[in-house]
Amino acid sequence: MINRDDEEHLTAAPADGRTLFTCNTADYYASHQSWLGFERNHAGIIVAPQQQYSVGEELRRILVGVAGSRSSGAAESGRT
Repeated sequence: MINRDDEEHLTAAPADGRTLFTCNTADYYASHQSWLGFERNHAGIIVAPQQQYSVGEELRRILVGVAGSRSSGAAESGRT
């Protein structure tokens, strides 16, 4: 979705089962706040500082976070 605005990305992501990953903290924070104001939901936004880590390290950290949230959710619901 190159050359699309932030709103289009937020709208398309949940339809495709995706969460957004961005280094654009200011714009996506504003979009998120706007969506909350209109009681709209999105699939989530992962925000990271620009070029703090390599692409591989960013991906590794995301996968660790996803795995942790899945196991935490299973424990909270009584599943293991």
